[in-house]
Amino acid sequence: MSPEEEPGSDALSWAGAVYMLNGVRLLVLDGQAVIGLWSDLDGPHIRRAMEIFHNQDIPVRYLDGPGIPARYKARTMKGTPVPLEILEAMMRADAEPPWVVRDRLLRAINWHCKIHVYGA
Repeated sequence: MSPEEEPGSDALSWAGAVYMLNGVRLLVLDGQAVIGLWSDLDGPHIRRAMEIFHNQDIPVRYLDGPGIPARYKARTMKGTPVPLEILEAMMRADAEPPWVVRDRLLRAINWHCKIHVYGA
């Protein structure tokens, strides 16, 4: 979606539902706006919702990662954050999306993530 192209109400509703179902939060950490999300729920659906809201340039921080205040770690959606060594590999990912790294490493230990996609 180009910056000149504004999303329609259906796209905005879908993106809002994806954020809500996956516990995505807009936070301010150390004076900087960030998008907080759970490592096990990250994926192309969330990144597409970020584009719809024009949030794709805001840094992503994993809520189950280091440096996130405890008040943001309350979780209501199903699923389990990934093991710390996989979370660390996701945060280091630069050649491929973090969820690709996560999924490859989780397959090796036979762990499956629950993805919440509205309207899928």
